Amino acid sequence: MTYPARRSALRILFTGLLLIGSATAANDSNAYIANLLTSMGISGINEGNVCSASGIRCANGFVSEIMLHAIDRFSAAPRTLPDHTVAPFNTYHYDEMTIATIECSNFPSLTGSLPAAWGRIKTLYYLRLADSQLTGSLPKEWSAMTALITLYLANNQLSGTLPPEWTSLKIRSLDLSSNQLTGALPLGWGSLSLLVNLKLSNNGLTGALPPEWSYMRELLTLDVSNNQLGGTLPQEWSGITALETLRLGKNQLIGLFPASWSTLPALQVLELNDNQLSGNVPDRLPPRIQSVDFRGNRLSGCFPQSFTTATYPSAKGIYLPEEVSGCVPPSWKEPKNGLYNCYSDLLKSYSSSTLDDCASDSSCSVDAAKPEKKGLSAGAIAGIVVACVVVFLVILFLIIFLCCCRKNKKDAGKLVLSTETPGTMNPLVVGSSEDDRSCSQGRTESMYSHYNDVH
Repeated sequence: MTYPARRSALRILFTGLLLIGSATAANDSNAYIANLLTSMGISGINEGNVCSASGIRCANGFVSEIMLHAIDRFSAAPRTLPDHTVAPFNTYHYDEMTIATIECSNFPSLTGSLPAAWGRIKTLYYLRLADSQLTGSLPKEWSAMTALITLYLANNQLSGTLPPEWTSLKIRSLDLSSNQLTGALPLGWGSLSLLVNLKLSNNGLTGALPPEWSYMRELLTLDVSNNQLGGTLPQEWSGITALETLRLGKNQLIGLFPASWSTLPALQVLELNDNQLSGNVPDRLPPRIQSVDFRGNRLSGCFPQSFTTATYPSAKGIYLPEEVSGCVPPSWKEPKNGLYNCYSDLLKSYSSSTLDDCASDSSCSVDAAKPEKKGLSAGAIAGIVVACVVVFLVILFLIIFLCCCRKNKKDAGKLVLSTETPGTMNPLVVGSSEDDRSCSQGRTESMYSHYNDVH
């Protein structure tokens, strides 16, 4: 056989192997779905007709989407995901499958555990198995789902911890709420920089809020409410500038409200209710806030008079603890005001007179800008003492000066008497001034005149 002939033969053989490989991949994908449904009690679907079955979509003859809840007769009985560690499911080439979507919505009779083998499906980008009775843990093998964008597993009975291995995911929406998950929030999840929505509420998660999560720059919604999380509110989270909804209620959080959180430019919903936060109610809120809930904490202080729709035009709900003093801003009482419903809710706990009487608590004023009077400061007292000392020294100086002047006058008078001639000295002159001498001379002349008249 000539060289060109051999080369053509090799080309045909190589092409044939590629076709066989493609066929194997296609058959693997379709065969897997057919066996999956059969093991779950759905009959009549095989490798040949799987693309024509309801609830299944194919692209170029490959299964691309499977919506279990839409398959005929699927909801007629409880279903269970099969064990993928046994045949035939442990024999498939999952990395060659073309499945992009697996979904089962609103079917509470689905049981079983999450197959770790799905982590090898490179094309899987949408996985939703919410509102069921799935058990077991979250497979760490799913960290290899490089195409995964959306993962909804809410309202199941999943247990265990949040896999720290998932840090390499490119996921954008993750909902694991209402399960039985425990343990700490993985610090490494801060590297999920593409994450937009993260919901972990209604679990048994513990530990602190990781400051490292501030690197989730794209995050719009974060919900970790109704867990057992503790520690303080991380100031670093003020760097999540895209954040619109933050729900941290019903935990065991302590400490002060970070002032830097009031600068979050996009935050609209902030829930911190039913924690153990202390200190004063913040006097500033994020500029675009719509609803904020501080109830059930240990916050105190005066009712900020800036909490109005004039300051926060989007505000629809501002809820403060009962320990807060002072009166409600007058604009809340206007029926057309966005915060009127909040005022109506307050009336259920307080009488109208209590809410209207700003003078009932002397520590608070309607004008929140006026500082509270707490007596003289140390600086003022020191100033008063210095002033008193200065005044005393001035008075003392004046007394000394006057005494010196008087002594000088006496000395000057003696000097005048000593310089008079004996023939002209008047024995009645006791003063030293010209006025005194003139007065004495006048009295002397009067006495001589009276003497001459008598004689």
